[in-house]
Amino acid sequence: MATLREVAELAAVFVATASRVLNGSAHPVSSDVTASVRTATQTLVYTPNAATQALKQQHSKIIGVIASDILDPYLPNSRAASRSKPPSPATSRF
Repeated sequence: MATLREVAELAAVFVATASRVLNGSAHPVSSDVTASVRTATQTLVYTPNAATQALKQQHSKIIGVIASDILDPYLPNSRAASRSKPPSPATSRF
């Protein structure tokens, strides 16, 4: 898995600049640099690391269930209800 640092190195830009391009920052970045970063992400097959983003944003969009008894008759119903609504692409379930 490629890192943002590797994308920046391949695009010959600073890590902050690559981050601005990928996050759609309001900070101005030239179209040449934007194209270079986008090409580097495709070449390296870069995907953002969800754990790193969660640390930076201080929230994870993870839904967890803690049950004291796995044989509790309520547990299967609650899990089925939680799966009835399709999750957003940014939400993980365990």
